[in-house]
Amino acid sequence: MRFSTKSQIFAVAFSIALVVLLYLLPNKVANTTAVESNSPLGIEDAVELVKNGSDPMKGILKLREIAEEDPENVEAQFYLGIFSVQSGQLEKAITRLTKVLELDPEYTEAYLYLGHSYSGIGNKELAIESFEEFKASISDEKRIEEVEIHIKELKNN
Repeated sequence: MRFSTKSQIFAVAFSIALVVLLYLLPNKVANTTAVESNSPLGIEDAVELVKNGSDPMKGILKLREIAEEDPENVEAQFYLGIFSVQSGQLEKAITRLTKVLELDPEYTEAYLYLGHSYSGIGNKELAIESFEEFKASISDEKRIEEVEIHIKELKNN
C-alpha cells in the first residue's frame, strides 16, 4: 500500500507536533484532589515515572487506579488521555480528554490534545473544532500561531 506524499507529510507533522506537546507538559502537576490509596504514589509521582521512563507501567497503573477510585479526578483523566495519545491509543485519548472537558470545560490544554487526537484518526471537523476552542481560550500569540498552522493544514488536506 502506497501512501501519498500529503499523507506522509501529515503523518510526520502530526508526530512532530505530538513530541512538542509532550515536551511542553508541565514538569510538576498542580495540586489535585486525588483519592489516596494504599500506595503512597500520587499523581505527580505517577506522571514522573511515565515521563522519565523509569517505570512507565507502574505510573500508568497508579493513574488508572486513581481514576477508578475517583472518576472525576481531572488530573488523572488528563494525564491518562495524554499518555494514550503518546501510545497511539487515540480513541482512548478522545474518551479521556472528553471526560476532562465534561468535568472542567476550562481545562484548555485538553482541547489541544483532543484536536491532535481527532486529527490522528482523520476526523478533521472535530479536530478543527477542538483547535478553535483551544485557540479561543489562550492569549499566547506563539501558541495561537502554531494552532492556526494545524487548522490550515487540516483545511487544506
